[in-house]
Amino acid sequence: MTEKWINAFIDVGVEHIDFIDYQFKKHNIHEYIISHETEPRDHYHLVGFTTRKNWDNTMKTFLDKFDLRTKRAKGVVGGKVKYATDNRVVNNIERLKSYVLKQSKGDMSTVRSQNIDADALMKYYENSYEKTKKKKLHEQVFEDIEKQSNFPKFENYMNDNFESTGNNGFKIINYLRLIIINYLRIKTDVNMCRSNINSYTQYFIKHTEHYDENAKDKLIYALLF
Repeated sequence: MTEKWINAFIDVGVEHIDFIDYQFKKHNIHEYIISHETEPRDHYHLVGFTTRKNWDNTMKTFLDKFDLRTKRAKGVVGGKVKYATDNRVVNNIERLKSYVLKQSKGDMSTVRSQNIDADALMKYYENSYEKTKKKKLHEQVFEDIEKQSNFPKFENYMNDNFESTGNNGFKIINYLRLIIINYLRIKTDVNMCRSNINSYTQYFIKHTEHYDENAKDKLIYALLF
C-alpha cells in the first residue's frame, strides 16, 4: 500500500502524550507530529506519513485504550464523536503542520515528533498565525459536521432518469442544513440565507467520506434542482 500523509484528532488528555508517541514508534510511522490542544476541549492532533492500513491499526490502539467509540442507548441518535481521521487528501503538508501546532505557543512539551527537528517545529508554529482564526468558514463547518455520529443512510431515491423514488436524499440534505444553521447561529455572526447554507452543504457533500461518489452526485443534484 502507498504511504501518504494522514491526520486525525483524538479526545485525550495531555498526560497520555508518551503513550501516543510510543504507539507511533511501535507502528513504524517514521515521520509524524503529535500536538496537544486545550481549546475547545482536551484533544490531540495527529499527523503521520504511513499507509492507511497502518494508520487505522494505530488508531485502533487509541480507540481501545481510551474507550473513544461513541456509545448511545438503543434507539438514541446524536452526540459527538471522540475521534476522527480526516479522509481528505492532504494537498499542503506544510500548512497542515503549522495548523496542528497553532496552540503550542512555542512550548514543545506538549508536542512529540519524529524526523522533524525542534527548529522546524518552531518555524511551523511561527507560521501558524493562529490558523483557527484564519481558517475559512466552510472548513470550520465541514469539521463540525464530520464530528456528528448519526448520519442518515443514503438510499437510491432517484432512478436513472433522476425521478424521485423517495425522500431519503432530501432528509439528508435537510439534516445537513440544520447542523449548518445551528453552527452559524451559535458560533458566528454570519447573516444566513438560502444560497450560503446551500454552499456549505454542497462543500460538505463533495468532501465527506460518509457517502460514495454516486450518492454524492445525486445529493448535489437534489440540492440544486
